[in-house]
Amino acid sequence: RMRRCMIDEAALGGQRTVLWSLSAIDWGPFGSVRRIAARLNRVQAGDIVLMHDGRPAVNRPSALLAALPGLLDTLAQRRLQAALLPVPLE
Repeated sequence: RMRRCMIDEAALGGQRTVLWSLSAIDWGPFGSVRRIAARLNRVQAGDIVLMHDGRPAVNRPSALLAALPGLLDTLAQRRLQAALLPVPLE
């Protein structure tokens, strides 16, 4: 759920807020390569996938990076492709 203050703060910076439909859950004890890959294999056309790129204190960027080639292969097999969100969002 998005709070109004988040929307307002983003607007002040000329940005918009976007929520995700699928999380890689690439942090903490859930952030193993196997678990991340299993979650990413659920991606469907139109999903917005939340992935963290923060410091590896809690986040698991190395596990996420190890899982990404499998995700990209899976997308290609399904004739899907990863894309950036359009800016500005329409």
